Amino acid sequence: MGGVALKNQGITSLMNMLTKIMADVKPRMDMLSAYVFKVDFDQKGQKRVFFRVFSGAVTVRQNVSITNDESQKMLVRNLAYFENGKIISARSIACGDVGIIYDEELLKVGTVIGGDNGDVSKAKLKEPLFHANIVAKDNNERYRLLNALNTLSQEDPQLKFEISSMTDDIIVSLYGPLQMEIIGEILKNRFGLDISFGPLTNIYKEHPTKEGYCSIRIGDRKNPYNAGVVFQVEPLPLGSGFQYENLVSYGYLEKPFQNAVMDGIRIALNEGAQGHEVIDVKITFLEADYDSVMGTPADFRRLVPMALKKAFDDSNIEMLEPWQSFIISVPVDYDKTVLNDICKVKARITEYQYGETETCFIGKALLQDMMNYESRLNILTHGSASVLQDFFMYLPMNENVETLMEKYK
Repeated sequence: MGGVALKNQGITSLMNMLTKIMADVKPRMDMLSAYVFKVDFDQKGQKRVFFRVFSGAVTVRQNVSITNDESQKMLVRNLAYFENGKIISARSIACGDVGIIYDEELLKVGTVIGGDNGDVSKAKLKEPLFHANIVAKDNNERYRLLNALNTLSQEDPQLKFEISSMTDDIIVSLYGPLQMEIIGEILKNRFGLDISFGPLTNIYKEHPTKEGYCSIRIGDRKNPYNAGVVFQVEPLPLGSGFQYENLVSYGYLEKPFQNAVMDGIRIALNEGAQGHEVIDVKITFLEADYDSVMGTPADFRRLVPMALKKAFDDSNIEMLEPWQSFIISVPVDYDKTVLNDICKVKARITEYQYGETETCFIGKALLQDMMNYESRLNILTHGSASVLQDFFMYLPMNENVETLMEKYK
């Protein structure tokens, strides 16, 4: 059974059939749970936030909790919904419906409104593995370019950009050359901007190899802030993620100051010791002091990155580079040719699958060597082979292939 949405052919029958075969899920009506799945801007430049309600209801003038990187409170000031292609104001959006909120800066794609529904909100997007500088061909258009990128990043959470603290360049994180071309076309057609990209390069990460420590107290030489902190950083196994332990009580250092410390930690993790994000690390906030009269949260927000930079330096940071998993299917007539070619790059085949007409090579390889490998494979096999690849993990740059594959299978 199928339907054609453009002409509304068979849609009613299709929806009735889907209703019958889908599980009868009865959501908890006593708990609000909604999820922001889309953000765009209308012709007047108003930000529109689209959300789906999974349980409970969203009502105008309701105070709701929202969760992005942290939990916050938000007052629902307006609501609307689509009906027959028109946007209609609403007082409430009920369970199962899609609603719209206008011009709410706190909301972005992925925001959970109310409680976690335990399903959609846990979806994770893959991180970009490349980045490139982006510049407007007219130097006077830099501000317009930044505004356009900010608009696009709100609509599409996969688009991330930053301004380098060292070079002042605008750096866009990317998934590959195709996304680069699409962004260029959107900036030209929608915003009237002619831009150019720098070379597409790998995103590298940093990882401590031993414990690091830093203590900066009030009154220390070269500490211009009315705050002091003591941190310890410890390496975690690759792939473990980030852990934070706070040994400074909220009774001593109140919540606004603690939030500022977390802001500083996020900045420090993003900048690292050498300008790359630090991953798979545990940070312990050991001690703090501050001037109860002159001290402000801003003192901690500025001091913490400086302190953690020293702790990272003390932890003997190693550089990590991205690796891919791959499956190469090649006719048996070309398997030796492809095998010899793979041996020339930083890669390891972990499994061979032999068939009557085809051989499969399964393994891991450095992302940089696999960037354009499909084109190279087509040349080697006259277009008769194929390659599937996916991100594996970040691995140390200073170890040979045999050691890496033994450690990280």
